[in-house]
Amino acid sequence: MIAVFGALEYELRSIHKLLQPEETSSQQPWRAFRAEYAGKEILLVHTGVGREKAEAATEGVLAHNPVSTLVSLGFAGALEQTLAPGDLVLCQHLLSNSDSETCESDSELIAIAASVLQEGATRFITGSTITADHLVKAASDKANLGSTFGAHIVEMESYWIAKTALVRKVPFLAVRAVSDTMD
Repeated sequence: MIAVFGALEYELRSIHKLLQPEETSSQQPWRAFRAEYAGKEILLVHTGVGREKAEAATEGVLAHNPVSTLVSLGFAGALEQTLAPGDLVLCQHLLSNSDSETCESDSELIAIAASVLQEGATRFITGSTITADHLVKAASDKANLGSTFGAHIVEMESYWIAKTALVRKVPFLAVRAVSDTMD
């Protein structure tokens, strides 16, 4: 089973339209939906925003489902001028502004995603994300995070999902779409 996590329903809307999943559980504040795609069982999980919700959803899903791969999808803010809305970041390195460890996406999953994206027209990079404990909007705050952590984007959940997946030894990949520029 592949579990795909997104904080907001909107972040997974296109996948919902494609797969037409059925809701299987509603463990406030997160919700899970099952579908099948290309012979694989898919679990779409709406975690809610932030660390506590992301950790609770990840723990709950991994405790009760035979997950073979975990993917975190969603939006992020750019921390450098070269990124534009719609650009994708395959998050190889995941950092947090409130934890000193670094998590990594699975190298094989990064390679597969990059291979698929190279066939299309979507701009993407392989880079780093910083998971913040609050919404970061000001350009000066974004510039500070980018220079302090060497990250390309900022978001609020992927690090915590990755950390839980890695502890449980479940292959993990984070992919984020830039929704707002650095400015």
